[in-house]
Amino acid sequence: MTELNTSTLLGFSTMGYVAGNWAVALATIFLFGLLFYAFTVAKKWKQYNGFTVTQYFNERYNKTMGIIVAYILFIAMLGFSANYVKSLGLIFSTVLPHLSLWLTTAILTLIMPALTLRGGLVSIIRFDIFSFIMVLILFPSWFWFSKHMPFHHHPVILPFTEMQQRLPATYVISLVIITMFTYILAPWYGQKIFSAQKPRTAFIAMQFTALFVFLLYVIGILAASQVLYHGVKLQDPQLVIPYILGHVIPNDFKGINYAVIFFIGATTLTGIWSAMTALLLTLWKKQITHLDKKYSILITLVCALLSYVLANTFIDHILDKLILMNIPLSALAFSLLAGFYWKKANSTAAIISTIIGTTAGIFCYLHFDRLHYTWYWAIYAIPLSFLSGIVSTYLTQNKK
Repeated sequence: MTELNTSTLLGFSTMGYVAGNWAVALATIFLFGLLFYAFTVAKKWKQYNGFTVTQYFNERYNKTMGIIVAYILFIAMLGFSANYVKSLGLIFSTVLPHLSLWLTTAILTLIMPALTLRGGLVSIIRFDIFSFIMVLILFPSWFWFSKHMPFHHHPVILPFTEMQQRLPATYVISLVIITMFTYILAPWYGQKIFSAQKPRTAFIAMQFTALFVFLLYVIGILAASQVLYHGVKLQDPQLVIPYILGHVIPNDFKGINYAVIFFIGATTLTGIWSAMTALLLTLWKKQITHLDKKYSILITLVCALLSYVLANTFIDHILDKLILMNIPLSALAFSLLAGFYWKKANSTAAIISTIIGTTAGIFCYLHFDRLHYTWYWAIYAIPLSFLSGIVSTYLTQNKK
């Protein structure tokens, strides 16, 4: 449930409306990405069993690397959470059509922290369980109702060649690679892994996560493709899920569906805000002498406020900005995997690899168009960060 979020659901479904059934290929991003997590770092993270992901870098390398990672992860999580707030606002704009997006997102941002502030991670996990059960029941109904909706015009059947033009295969492949090397660093996953009973529990849990997330996103994409097939013309393809909830689902089921969407967003956002709070508390532990609930609640509220402002000022295209926030995470992949599997890796190599990986990723984003920059990022920038880390390790290793 931490990964099943409204931003990715909205982004993937948008492509289902744009590129038809071929967009199902997007769901394989999380099938392969989360399986990679399970087989490479799930057990490693549990064996480390820390408080936050950033602690590991501080202990494995040095304080400088720990601080760099902390700020990178915080900025990335802030961008992700802003994306989730914006996507929730778009979905609920159909329920509150007379309110501005600023006001709609303000209401949602105020309600969500209140649900879990006192209970912390335990409350978040309880919401995960409830949301998971409800999603398994309701998501299949989206596809069923979409498939049996009346035709607005003649059926829209896209040739496979046109589908691939709208959603290039290289784009999908590149996102698979990027996800493999970014989600291994996700702080919100790290917190859940630390809460697992033992390494084997974490390993099996991530395999189930990969399967369920894949299947649930497939259902959302197929439901959106049915809206295209039935001839519905939307001014903004990003509104396909709000359209399904507002016009396809029968009135008797709308309330429970909106409630589940809210809980999906709440579990993801509160999980990220919890990870951001834990990160800052760890980073500022010298300044804060008593790490009690008051500090945690205050920091969580500040994180929620920052996410709200950024959602309404920076986030425009949901999927594009969601992918963009992964650039600094992918630049940390070498330092994490080398830290787990290569004893020779040192802090200098980790920092050099991070700088080169981030710079190369940003260059790809600025230089190439939105459907093709991810290919150059995945094929050139990520390997370049690994190569620079390996070379730097040998050049700076302690001869003694």
